[in-house]
Amino acid sequence: MSLTYFSIIFNQNGKIVIPPIRAFTADESGFSVCHPLGKIVALKGKRSVGGITSLEKGQTITVLCCVSAVGAYVPPMIIFPRVRMKPSIMDQAPQGTLGVPSKNGWINEELFDIWFDHYLQFTQPSNCNIPFL
Repeated sequence: MSLTYFSIIFNQNGKIVIPPIRAFTADESGFSVCHPLGKIVALKGKRSVGGITSLEKGQTITVLCCVSAVGAYVPPMIIFPRVRMKPSIMDQAPQGTLGVPSKNGWINEELFDIWFDHYLQFTQPSNCNIPFL
């Protein structure tokens, strides 16, 4: 008998066999580091009005989060758009958060492998406690 996705999750009676604490879901979200520009207020009739813009326009950080069906979570991975990381950038991050650099701030296969090792470290899989992602 070959194992299929549904045979792993459901038994023959249609009951879910994976405990909710072991059923995880993961997702990534991108966040812009710059706030959108607001309105600029000037005197009526003024021809030249200055505005301040950020040099980081278009920079995005990516956060990969993972949570179980009962709300237990794996500390997130934050992906920064840079080549090298200063350790101080993670000083105020939640305990266990993984901070990694990426040229464009997006996740790739190599970073997913790093996150997956992080996931396994926090879910502590064993023969009788297999996490399901």
